Order: sequence, then C-alpha cells, then structure tokens
Amino acid sequence: MEPPEDVVPVPKGMIRSVMLAVTCVGGCNMPKMDTLLGKCDSFCVLEWAGQTHETEAAVKTFTPEWGVVLAFRAVKVKAGNTPVGDFTLSLFDFDSPTERQLIGVAVVPAEHMAKIVLAPQDWKQASTLTIMGESPGIARQGHETKED
Repeated sequence: MEPPEDVVPVPKGMIRSVMLAVTCVGGCNMPKMDTLLGKCDSFCVLEWAGQTHETEAAVKTFTPEWGVVLAFRAVKVKAGNTPVGDFTLSLFDFDSPTERQLIGVAVVPAEHMAKIVLAPQDWKQASTLTIMGESPGIARQGHETKED
C-alpha cells in the first residue's frame, strides 16, 4: 500500500480528528487448512490505533468474498505528532468459536499510516495486501486450483 502523495498538514496548535474506513473485499489462493473438508474458512482481523474489527468467516472456499466496510473510530492527530501506529491485517482459518489458526499477516507500517491520516478528506485507494507467512519476508503460499 502506497501512502498518498498529498497530505494536509495539521496547523500548529490544532488537533485533527481522523476516522479510517477499510473495505475488506476478498482474497484468493487461500491455503488448504481443513483436513477433512480440504478447504479454508478464512476471516480477517484488522487492528489499528488500539481498535480491532473482524470479518465473518467465508466458509469452505479458497476465494473468500467478505465485501464489508469496517470503520475505525476517530483518532486525534496533533500538529507534528501522528502516533497512529501500524495497521495490521491478520488472516485466520476458523475452526470453532474458541479455535482459530493463523494463516498469515500483512502490515501497513506506522510511517505510511501517518501519511494516510493526513491525506485529503476524500482520499481513497484500492490496495492488495500480501499475507506473509511465518518465515520472514516469505509470502504465504495458497491453493491455486479453481473451485468447482
């Protein structure tokens, strides 16, 4: 995800209130996670600025479609200080209400998020996040066959 080119700086002594809306569209090439049924029941957990949201599980599919907008409450950004932190998307396989398996994680670093919260109010960007597996720097490999 690339941060916006243009930013609207917060004037000295002012505070800007920023809300973040994220649309979780879907995924592709999910890994085979379920031994018996052979597919994946994936869902996303999004974390930013001390807030957490999650999608519903897309059941028995390698190509989940969530199509949900998740809104993070407003955070206050002061001039010269944008402590918004990383944006983290964790992808899980749903096993039961108390069990989940981590598939992988994608992170938008704090320095990009600082520019995003200072973007013009109508700024939007479509981005594809690559889910990273347990090995550092290695993208998670998924199931590459088409569904029936």
